[in-house]
Parts: sequence; structure tokens; C-alpha cells
Amino acid sequence: TDDGIVYKPIEPQNVPDEERHTNMEHLVSKILATGYILHDYRNKAQMKAIIAVDHKETEVGRSEGGTGKSIWCTMFEYLKKIVIIDGKKPRLQDDQFLYSNVDDRTQIIVIDDCRVNLDFEFFLSQITRGIEVNPKGSSRFRIEAPKFIFSTNHAVNGEGNSFDRR
Repeated sequence: TDDGIVYKPIEPQNVPDEERHTNMEHLVSKILATGYILHDYRNKAQMKAIIAVDHKETEVGRSEGGTGKSIWCTMFEYLKKIVIIDGKKPRLQDDQFLYSNVDDRTQIIVIDDCRVNLDFEFFLSQITRGIEVNPKGSSRFRIEAPKFIFSTNHAVNGEGNSFDRR
């Protein structure tokens, strides 16, 4: 600087390089996911779903939670038109009115706090091609694919090229 003082970033003391690297990857992932969600550009060949999951692994069927996933997911409601759907709802994919609160202005759909063994394949075509909205008391209509965010305390199961792309 002009005053001759050298400023150095504060480094945490006694943090192993592997943990520092892991924390940096975690931060970069959050920054990239935030940028993807906030950006309006859509390439149908590159539509992704953001999955917010606990960094800490737990036993199958046991959830820790409390790490701020839902807060991160819902912070976008101050910037975009979002619809939040309760992911704990039993038989989520069987609900014919699942997207009844969605309209043509909806930019983000958050499936919040998903159950263990969520059927992610149910959402694959909706992530890329759009969704059919069935509002109660009105006619069905289709909208362009909004961006999807899933928050969960469990790993999302899936395999194959379609799963990996999204």
C-alpha cells in the first residue's frame, strides 16, 4: 500500500491442509450454486438441480440437520420468485397438485427437507423440459423449466448419465 504497511490475510492456526482444502471446495461449491440459481440464463442441455446436503455424513436413516441448508435455499425468495414445497410430504410424486402454487413467473422451486430415498428420477425431465402445473379449480398449463433446489439430510440416490448430468 501507499503507507508502506503490508496487509496479510489472517490464516487460521493449526488447520491441516486437507481440512483447509475441503473447506475451500465447500465454499466454492456454494458460490457456484448461488451464481447458477441467480443467473437468468437457461441452456436446456445444461439444466442442473442444486442439492444442498449436510457436509457431515451420518448413518442411513439418521439425520443431523441444523446446518443452514433451508436458510440458504430460501434466501433466494428476496431476489427471485420461488415456490417452496415441503419435501417431507408423504408420496410427494403422487400429488397431482404438487405445483399448484407455481405460476409462469416462478423462477425457482425449492423441495425443502426431502425424505430419505427421495425418488430423484421423478424430477429429471422436469428439471430440463419444464413442468405441468395443475392449479386447483383451473386448467392445467406448462411452464419452462424453473431452477430446482433440493435440501436434504440424506444422500440422493441415482445412477446413470441422466442423473449425473443434472
